[in-house]
Amino acid sequence: MVSHGVGPLRVTRPVHFSIPLASASPDLYTAATDSLSRDRRVLLQTRTVLLGSVLVGMIAGAVCALVLSAMFSPRLLVGYLFSVLVYGAAGGLGALVFSAVLVRVMDARRALWWASGLSPAAFVFLALVYWGNKWVLLGIPFWSFWSLVFDFGALVVSLLLGFVVAWGVTRGLSAGRTAERAPRLGRRVFGVALATVGAPAALLAGMTGGAGGGAGDPGGKSSVVLISIDALRADHLGCYGYERRTSPTIDRLAREGVKFEKAFCPEPSTGPSHATMLTGVVPQTHRLRRNGESLSDSLMTLAEILRDGGYVTAGFTTNTLLDDRFGFTQGFDTYIESGHVEKLRPVSLTLLIQTLAVKEFFDKFMWKIRGGDNQTLLCVGKWLRGRPKTPFFLFLHLLDPHWPYEPLEPYRSAFPPETSKTEGSLWVDQGRDPKTLARNLSLYDGEILTVDDGLTRFLSLLEQVSPAERTLIVFTADHGENLGDHEPYFRHQDVYDGSVQVPLILHCPGTLEAGRTVDAVVENSAIVPTILSLIGDDIPEWIEGESLVPLARGIDGTPDRRAFVYSGKRFGLRTSDWKVIIDFKNGERLLYDLAADPAERNDLFEAEEAVAAAMEERLLAEIDRLEGGLPGADEGRSPFEGLDRQTMERLKALGYVQ
Repeated sequence: MVSHGVGPLRVTRPVHFSIPLASASPDLYTAATDSLSRDRRVLLQTRTVLLGSVLVGMIAGAVCALVLSAMFSPRLLVGYLFSVLVYGAAGGLGALVFSAVLVRVMDARRALWWASGLSPAAFVFLALVYWGNKWVLLGIPFWSFWSLVFDFGALVVSLLLGFVVAWGVTRGLSAGRTAERAPRLGRRVFGVALATVGAPAALLAGMTGGAGGGAGDPGGKSSVVLISIDALRADHLGCYGYERRTSPTIDRLAREGVKFEKAFCPEPSTGPSHATMLTGVVPQTHRLRRNGESLSDSLMTLAEILRDGGYVTAGFTTNTLLDDRFGFTQGFDTYIESGHVEKLRPVSLTLLIQTLAVKEFFDKFMWKIRGGDNQTLLCVGKWLRGRPKTPFFLFLHLLDPHWPYEPLEPYRSAFPPETSKTEGSLWVDQGRDPKTLARNLSLYDGEILTVDDGLTRFLSLLEQVSPAERTLIVFTADHGENLGDHEPYFRHQDVYDGSVQVPLILHCPGTLEAGRTVDAVVENSAIVPTILSLIGDDIPEWIEGESLVPLARGIDGTPDRRAFVYSGKRFGLRTSDWKVIIDFKNGERLLYDLAADPAERNDLFEAEEAVAAAMEERLLAEIDRLEGGLPGADEGRSPFEGLDRQTMERLKALGYVQ
């Protein structure tokens, strides 16, 4: 209401006043527009840093994945890429969330400072802890003093780097700087952050690619590497005629070495077979007749023989049945059973992420993921890099092909199930689901491919540490596996070839002719004398196995070779063309013509009376020679006596304990 002195004047329509801000107050207008421009610029800069941090983290992961796959195996690129990308993005996403909170409690400029520093700090901290655990702190409990020192040091280094990056990014972004310089921020953030990628990538390249020293004095003896794979069937390897490409690295060893077509273990169990493999005597002599029993201290192992001869000795296994509680550490200067996850740091973070991705983290086989073959290979890698420059004996046992068949990606889907591969199997004949059998066969093959890629990485490092011409490699398995051809399915508790036939390859460039195949029947008790022969040592008189060096060089002085095998109360005698089986529990007698019936499906004991009688006589004579007067398989202390609950659970998961 406005008064002009003549009475009230009522205004019924609104009156709008428009006063130009610039005219009324030029300083206020300039300050307001500058403030808005600054806020928008800082907001844009903050967004650039946050999104750029995620992008740079993922690029860092890609770089690390490419380096890993180039050095180890291109087939692993997908798995590495996924895992390390997640790590790379974790730093950026962590900064994103944290900075979004900061923006609500402080001004945009300070939030920008925090974001630009926190992102590279988070990524570098993850990278340092990851690679430190992977290469530096193996076997050190995460609560130990040096472990805490390392983690604290990684945190300090990361924070210092974050401070430097934050200072470099925000330097000069004061209120007086012009907006034209703002676009440079993105390039500055990108450049500085990419520099942080170089550290973990260079660290990775240095640790995987470098290692000093040869195998000792050039005039000395060759180093010896004995590789044993659990439950590996010979006929599922490419070098033994398998059509699937499950074993390119093992096939290369066969091409460059000597392959034995008909090698057999004495008993299809991990303990007895390895006891023979490492002592050169049969189970009836070393008396470790079944899993859960211990190897006697009175026996001389290959590790003890070589250590006494000046070798540095080390053993690495994923299987609990081969640890110190069962006597297998005799003669080893270093021995690690990586299944003891409670004694090791959780270093397999890449596998942990992959496990989460395939929803197996809470599975009862988690111990296998955390402390399995991947852990064993990491421990071997660390030992090889730090070993003394003298000839060494290295025993490596990997477990993956053993039941349960749970390969991770990309191996899980490497071989699509093919029902045609199961045709003619005992499983199908008995009406079992052929699709389930085909699926299990594919998973088993995926486990073999997993092991093969692990050996690719191991042999790549071994060749850098010990030249091939100065290294003897013996590759074998402790036993095979029943894969639908005989019962029990997916176990190895019988004397059929699927359970007792094993691969055996000698790789010794310059000493043995490459590419030779030996068709004679041999036993794994021959491994110890063969190794001693090839390195020029005398074979002790008590060794029962026979050196395979003459066979490997094309000389066979022992005609009509045979392999004696047993499982429980079933005994078998295997020659080149025939096998006879006697079951003393139910009186069953079987005879197979292996040349015509390699699957051992057609019993000829009644039809081939003459052959059956001769083979039975030989088997009974062998049983009388080996079994007479010695403890039977069911005597002595109870297997697995006194083991802790966690170990028993792991043994149950593998089918060793019911």
